[in-house]
Amino acid sequence: ANESWQYTLPTGNLLLHFCSSRRLGSTAPTTLVAMLPLYHDLVDSRGALDPRYAYLAAQLQDLALHSKLAGQQAQLNAMGAAGGNTYQSATTDLGLLIRPEDVTSMREAGQTQMATALHTDTYVQRYESSLKPVVQLYAVGQPGNAPHLLIVFAIPGDRLKPVTRAGVTGVLYPLSIRTIAVGPTGLDVLRSDTTRFFHVADTLKAGSWLNGLLELPLPTGRHDVRVLFTQPGSTAAAAAGRDAMTAGTAGSLALSDLVAGRQGAGLVWANQGDPVPLNPLDVYSRSSAMELYYDVSGMVPGRSYRTTIELSRSLAIGTGDQVRVSFSDKASVPAQHVRRTLELSTLKGGQYRLVLRVQDAETGATVARERLVNVRE
Repeated sequence: ANESWQYTLPTGNLLLHFCSSRRLGSTAPTTLVAMLPLYHDLVDSRGALDPRYAYLAAQLQDLALHSKLAGQQAQLNAMGAAGGNTYQSATTDLGLLIRPEDVTSMREAGQTQMATALHTDTYVQRYESSLKPVVQLYAVGQPGNAPHLLIVFAIPGDRLKPVTRAGVTGVLYPLSIRTIAVGPTGLDVLRSDTTRFFHVADTLKAGSWLNGLLELPLPTGRHDVRVLFTQPGSTAAAAAGRDAMTAGTAGSLALSDLVAGRQGAGLVWANQGDPVPLNPLDVYSRSSAMELYYDVSGMVPGRSYRTTIELSRSLAIGTGDQVRVSFSDKASVPAQHVRRTLELSTLKGGQYRLVLRVQDAETGATVARERLVNVRE
């Protein structure tokens, strides 16, 4: 995928080239480049914009002819050697071939034009302050069976600007969310732009939060995810991301991400009719319980699987710093949704590492997921 934009300016023409890229995907020309790839048809198509591209296209055509004749000559020499004959080279007068200095000159000119465009853009997006959200990203579901990306967020109320509308009681908070998820090949790209209006009874004050959930389809496999939060008409924004998100591998034992929630936290994920509590602020008190959700797939019905759940500090000292639960179940279906409740009353305040492992009792195959858990006194 590629495009070229030409601007006719008083100082002369400005030519900018855009191509697809591994990071942003191959389905659209997303990336500004100094020079187009050296493919004859592509370069030739820009000859009307810049005569240097027409000249380079002619060189590429000569190079292609040179390679073709060289191949034919090699074949003739092989045949002649078998018969005791030799053939003179037929490729000595082919005309122009690509000169490295021509390519270097065009690339340097392209870099200069890129610098001009990037330093004179009058529509650059600038954000003067941060929305400071708490963001949790989860890959859930089962491989090959509509896995999803969950974006759970909480934004401080005093960071947002309310708007009013005639006939609407209370206030509205518009929030734009841009999401990009790129797979390892750059071919499978998820893009989403949405603006939501949150209706509340009164203006949010300091100490209050705007909670939200966005659910998007996520292709099976590894993805790097980036999310940008902005408010229309505001100079505040914030970004969050997570690399190597994956919903598992189809055909083998796999776990989704561990979704941690809390009853009464004010946000619920409606998972195919099963309400799963979430915890936008991602903090738990010792008096509360953690509601844990995950998907397990790739099981063999009738086979036993052992699940182990561990909560521990990175530097556990004394008692009350660790919780470990282990149990075995016999699988009745290849995949299932799992809900567990973890009591936190025996823990001290601090940050803990939660690790969940599922092991096939017959083969010993083991999969694991982990996340951090924040506990306050």
